[in-house]
Order: sequence, then C-alpha cells, then structure tokens
Amino acid sequence: MLNSRPFYDLCIQDSYFNKDNFQKNLKALYNYGYKTIAINQSIDDSDVEPKKKKKKGEPREPQDAVPVPFDLTKIEELVNKLEFGGFTILNRLTVSFASLDTLYKITKSPNFKKYHIVAAAPTTPQALTNISTYGPF
Repeated sequence: MLNSRPFYDLCIQDSYFNKDNFQKNLKALYNYGYKTIAINQSIDDSDVEPKKKKKKGEPREPQDAVPVPFDLTKIEELVNKLEFGGFTILNRLTVSFASLDTLYKITKSPNFKKYHIVAAAPTTPQALTNISTYGPF
C-alpha cells in the first residue's frame, strides 16, 4: 500500500518574488504556516498561436509556447539559510485553453515536463467536455 501524506499548497504568481520583497514574503508565508508553496506561471491559447508568417527566405525562429520554469535556486538557498525545516517549493503551470489542439502543442514542449504541478483551465464548455472525455494530458 502506498503511504501518502495530505498537504496543501499556496499557489503564488511568479511576480510575487521580485528582488525587493523576496525575503520578507518568504518569511511571511512561513509564519502563516505554509510548508509548501507553488510558484505559478500561466499561459493561454494566444501564447501558443504562431505569430505572423516569415517572408520567403527568412529563417524561422523556434518558439516554445511554455515558459522556462521559475528558477527556484535562490528561494531554496534562502530557505536553507533561514532554516525553514520541511519547506517545499514547487513550480506550477496553469494552462488556459479552448481546444485540445492547443493543449497537445503545449504538452509536447520541452519545458512542459520541468514543472512539478500542471493545472488545466478549459475556457469553453467544449474544452471541458473534451478534457473530461479524453482524460488527463
């Protein structure tokens, strides 16, 4: 039997950890009792759609729809320095989509698998039906 521990995390936008308030915000989260935080980055359909076509002869720039996950090394170093025992930091990606085609493109990105948590946010009833029918991505 698999043993598991229940946990809750706080989903925080990556902009919450800018250089000015980095340490203060981390201490506040720890003092509020959070032991797990997920630093969120969001993408939607418009981030995946190709930009204007290149003119003939111009090289195409490969473009990844999924951003590189937030760099956790500074936060982890600060957690160790402040001796916050049992504090876990995760990367979370929220994907808003209207069609499974978009979702398929996102899941094929090399950056997609670098996230610890992926949340799907269908934006249309059809997208919700499709994701419910075809299962997890």
